[in-house]
Amino acid sequence: MSRDVVAGLIVIFNPCYDKLEALIASLENEISEIVLVNNGERNLLYEQKKISLEAKGVTFVEMNGNVGVATALNVGVQRLGAAGYEYCWLFDQDSVPKMGSANTLLRNFSSQKNDDSLVAAAVPVIVDSIGQQNLPMLVEGQGRKVREVLITKRREVAAAITSGMMVKTKIWLETGGAKERYFIDFVDTEWCFRVRSAGYKIMCDPESTLFHILGDASPQKFKHSKRVLRQRPPMRTYHFIRNGFFLASEPYAPKNWRNYVIKKILKIALVGIVFGPRRLAQCSAIITATMHILRARLGADEKI
Repeated sequence: MSRDVVAGLIVIFNPCYDKLEALIASLENEISEIVLVNNGERNLLYEQKKISLEAKGVTFVEMNGNVGVATALNVGVQRLGAAGYEYCWLFDQDSVPKMGSANTLLRNFSSQKNDDSLVAAAVPVIVDSIGQQNLPMLVEGQGRKVREVLITKRREVAAAITSGMMVKTKIWLETGGAKERYFIDFVDTEWCFRVRSAGYKIMCDPESTLFHILGDASPQKFKHSKRVLRQRPPMRTYHFIRNGFFLASEPYAPKNWRNYVIKKILKIALVGIVFGPRRLAQCSAIITATMHILRARLGADEKI
């Protein structure tokens, strides 16, 4: 397939410009257009960088505040769809793909082994830029139960992160795009579960790689151990807990999703409360998320 059929979409929120410019530089020879959706502030430094990047052909879309990654993705994909692009390559501001990944991902939509019309997205293997380790991905086994595995060969997965994901524009739009009430955490997972329940596939190709920093989490290494614990900011803790439970109530969620996400929540809560620098704020985020989950169960419409 030609590079003219795919465009890059980067959602930013007060980024580190060195990392953002490294991402843009890695995409310039891979695809024909780059659109940047700004969810953050418009300060002097941002305006200076915007002028510089626009001179290189980058298109900017201003959201005039943080409307959430889901809304920003939807606005960007709609814009690229209207421009005629068949595929959108989605990115966070803190990722860089391996050279040649665009063509590697594109081939997953036209492989003889898969019905082209059923592949909604193709994703790379994710390498943690801090820990320098391949990250496991969710796959579905018997009884619609998910588990984490390391991907060593091309295969279908149950879900993947948005960054590095190449989506078929038509399918994204026809299935309603990202669910905006989720705002940030599990936006990608919810979309994957939903489109797979409609009969589409998410393919992972290990010949493509994305070097990625996980969210806003700050790492903490321990002496005599290679293990890295990530401390999420309280806002992310709140959304992770609330959205994880909201997703469990969706009819297309895997059968064991509730148990799976509870284990993740307990780990995040433990790390935040025991090791985090803002322990009271972490406790407040956990309590607030729990209250909002209970209110939602009672019929309250908790806006995200």
